[in-house]
Amino acid sequence: MTRPKKLICLLLICSIYLGAVAYPQTIQLSDSAQDDAMKNEPVGLQFRLSEGAEVSAPANANKPATAEPLSAGETQNILNRLPPVKVEAADEQDFALREKSQPPPRTGETIQAAFPPPVPAALPDMPDMNASGPLQVLRFSPEGEVELAPALSITFSQPMV
Repeated sequence: MTRPKKLICLLLICSIYLGAVAYPQTIQLSDSAQDDAMKNEPVGLQFRLSEGAEVSAPANANKPATAEPLSAGETQNILNRLPPVKVEAADEQDFALREKSQPPPRTGETIQAAFPPPVPAALPDMPDMNASGPLQVLRFSPEGEVELAPALSITFSQPMV
């Protein structure tokens, strides 16, 4: 917003605020006095505070419409004014499956085994770790100075668990 527009907006807001704060009291006038006061008001942007009064709704605003069911003769007269329904050969068709429908799912084999197994299986025999010599690092990567290694790999002389 440009500077003059901001200033005008600020002045307008201040005038609204002052109009609401400076004259918070309302004066009760009779209907004829209010009509006279309204006739004498100057034209332009004016602010006036007054006590709100409830306005009653018009007496006929919420009345439901009266309705009566049509007799069989009146209903038939309305239906006779409609044009006849055109019957075409394509109106009646057999049930059509969509193209390339998927076949029904096939059942799998039922495995007759207890879950979990009743007895845990014995661990396989592990060779003696010291039989092939002491544990040594054969290879590793990355080598050298690296700021941040995305992956680390180490190969030992014996299997590791």
